[in-house]
Amino acid sequence: MLERHGMRVSTAASPEAAWVLLAGEPVDVILLDLNFARGRTTGEEGFAMLDRLIAGDARAVVIVVTGHSGIAVAVRAMRGGATDFVIKPWNNERLLTTVERGLALRRAKLETAATPRVPTASCSARVPASGAHET
Repeated sequence: MLERHGMRVSTAASPEAAWVLLAGEPVDVILLDLNFARGRTTGEEGFAMLDRLIAGDARAVVIVVTGHSGIAVAVRAMRGGATDFVIKPWNNERLLTTVERGLALRRAKLETAATPRVPTASCSARVPASGAHET
């Protein structure tokens, strides 16, 4: 579905495969399922991956995908650095909108990082009033 909207999609079936993929090509948005292994529902694998992704690139745009929708999961993901989350089964329009927002955010983060910061100096001095003396 994302490919029909002009996006290139790469997939990885495990955290190890994801790291190989991420090392080999730039990625603008990461859709991260919280549970990799069949039968797992805690999300711990996904949260560990989220931590590593954000530690490796603070500008990463990670959209968490979960089938275990709970406000606690969403809050934990957002606090962990996720940009947004999508609940399975998702609505295709919602997924597309979320990914498009993620792409815009990634572009903004990269532009901000590429813009040289103008150094600023800050100083304060205590200047006595005319004719007054400091003691």
